[in-house]
Amino acid sequence: MKTTGGNNAAFEATYKRGKDAFDQGNYEEAIALFTQAIEIDPNNADAYLFRGISYGALGDHPKAIADYTRAIEIDPSDVRAYNKRGESYSELDDYVKEIADWTRVIAIDPGDAKVYRKRAVSYALLGDLKNATKDARKACELGDCALFKLMEENGHICD
Repeated sequence: MKTTGGNNAAFEATYKRGKDAFDQGNYEEAIALFTQAIEIDPNNADAYLFRGISYGALGDHPKAIADYTRAIEIDPSDVRAYNKRGESYSELDDYVKEIADWTRVIAIDPGDAKVYRKRAVSYALLGDLKNATKDARKACELGDCALFKLMEENGHICD
């Protein structure tokens, strides 16, 4: 976890208490503590990420997305925030934005079969079986063949 200044000891203590609450499933308390940590260091991507995950766990995906977006602004290379934001977009049935996040994750980590599978599902939900097939096939090449086999079995392969 990288901090950018301010009172590091106060931030670290508050952030740790937030993580402890998060780890125990106390998401409201975690949100309050991560908010305090953000007030101490507003440029800490992990504090936004975990507050966003806490909001997502409570079903508040718009607030989760806002926090993931801020985490991405601070650290554009952290695939965790793109992954979590993509999952929140999925919960809101916003497949176009979800696909954009999976695409960004793939650009950063092209060897992650799970992300190709997730993007394939998103494409399929949009009715784009050609791109769904392409991504399911790529996921299979990377070791995750479940979706490709399911698509094959159901006659949904589109080359």
